[in-house]
Amino acid sequence: MEVSNPNCDLAPCIEVPLPRSVLELLERICAERSQPPPDAELRRKLASAGEDEALRVLRTIADCKTKIKSLHGFVTYLLRQQPPPPSLSSPSRSPVPENSRPSSSPGTFANSQGANGAQMEALGELEFRKQFLILNYIGRNELQSVTTAEEIRSLKNLSMVQFEKQVWQRFGEKYVDQEDRRIYHDWDSGKTHIYRCHVSPEGSFRFKGPYLEKPKKHLQKVLGDDNVLMVKFAEEEAERFSIGSRDHYYAGYSKICREGILVGLRRYCFFVFKDGGKEEKKKDPTSSPVKCFFIRIHSDACIDQNVSYILSGRTISEARKLFMHAHTVSSVSNYMIRFSLILSNTLSLKIDLSSVNIDIIEDEYCQDESGNPIYRDGKPLIYTDGTGFISEDLALLCPKNLEKWKRINDNNIEIMHNQDGHVENVAEMGHHGTETLEPPMLIQFRMFNKGRAVKGTFLVNKKLEPKTIKIRHSMVKVEPDRKLLINQTSDSLEIVGTRCLQYQPISLHELQLVCIAVSLPIHPKSLSY
Repeated sequence: MEVSNPNCDLAPCIEVPLPRSVLELLERICAERSQPPPDAELRRKLASAGEDEALRVLRTIADCKTKIKSLHGFVTYLLRQQPPPPSLSSPSRSPVPENSRPSSSPGTFANSQGANGAQMEALGELEFRKQFLILNYIGRNELQSVTTAEEIRSLKNLSMVQFEKQVWQRFGEKYVDQEDRRIYHDWDSGKTHIYRCHVSPEGSFRFKGPYLEKPKKHLQKVLGDDNVLMVKFAEEEAERFSIGSRDHYYAGYSKICREGILVGLRRYCFFVFKDGGKEEKKKDPTSSPVKCFFIRIHSDACIDQNVSYILSGRTISEARKLFMHAHTVSSVSNYMIRFSLILSNTLSLKIDLSSVNIDIIEDEYCQDESGNPIYRDGKPLIYTDGTGFISEDLALLCPKNLEKWKRINDNNIEIMHNQDGHVENVAEMGHHGTETLEPPMLIQFRMFNKGRAVKGTFLVNKKLEPKTIKIRHSMVKVEPDRKLLINQTSDSLEIVGTRCLQYQPISLHELQLVCIAVSLPIHPKSLSY
């Protein structure tokens, strides 16, 4: 089953939440005009219109002296007659509907700031990390209330170290806590720049960062660090808020996800999310464990004009197809789970996948003594689940003993980079001197190729021809859309972790993988599933 719209409403009968002000006025109209309670479709229309527009429509109805035959029909008619939004100095060329106004920084759902102003124009002349640092250090203040265009331009040519110092002294010390200060002496070291936005239950924004970190996600590698904004929504405390206010916050959050966030003169829109689960919740109990990633879809900033950008002219749907054809998954619930594969912290293997022979091979299933398939929860157990093969020459390009990024400290990462560089140099030399090298035995990876997304583990098979990869059906998480095979995709083999078994103790599962590699018989009952 193809999923054409992952954001579609799967439960039309579920009551759609509305802001308290809209809900109270709607209930009053129904009571005074003897109208039936609003159905889900009417509530959706009002929620989609936004609080201001919904209130305008309902107030018009409340002031109307004539008899109302159909509240639903009257609301629909008035929504179609809505006035055009005030024009901006630079019209948007983004895929966002023209009648939607993006939320801006800093601000609230009810008070969106336009992109006008000499200060904003001056801000757009700085490189983005400098723009973001200013927005961080002014806290929840409006830019035009704390500085001038001339002051912003006077900081333009400072080095990042000097720029941070000056901006902190002028703004940071006054408006934010010390913990929000970003002091680095290696701004140009090539580390990943992480840009974060925290959204409060009331809808105000706080930009934090940029943070410099070693790991990089596939999403950041393709788009660039400054084109990705990580957004976290605060969780309201149950005892503080009523159901009506909760509906208001939900409507506000939905508005942000629909219309995007303005960071200076750049607009970022929702792209993908990942649930960090209990571990993420432990780090920050006051915010949701879900991390949302917004991407830049449009910019009026001077620094971005006449600069090539891979997403220029693309809709969000087209941008997602650049990474994988996730619209082909079997259910809406799986859409974001599969698409979030681009959020793993990985090391890119520097190979051209078009030059690699990629074969899909069948899985092997667990059998009992009589040769019958073994089932669990109605599904057959797969002996080779998630495990394929890679040729030795490709495996030699991988770093040895690369643990998952979250367990690596800076020193280990440096070692990993040195190893990776060493292996690549050896590969460039051909076969000379490779006799003493041993590739990692196990390679955990993500692969994106022509719309297909693959996840699993590679075992090194020295019998394979050079530049060969064999993947199993159980490893393919997203199938390509045959109608889109001529479209551009961002293909890459991403390494999550590696393991050299001769140096480390191995688990029972890893022993199973080794036995698969050397074709040793293992009875299914001896394995821990």
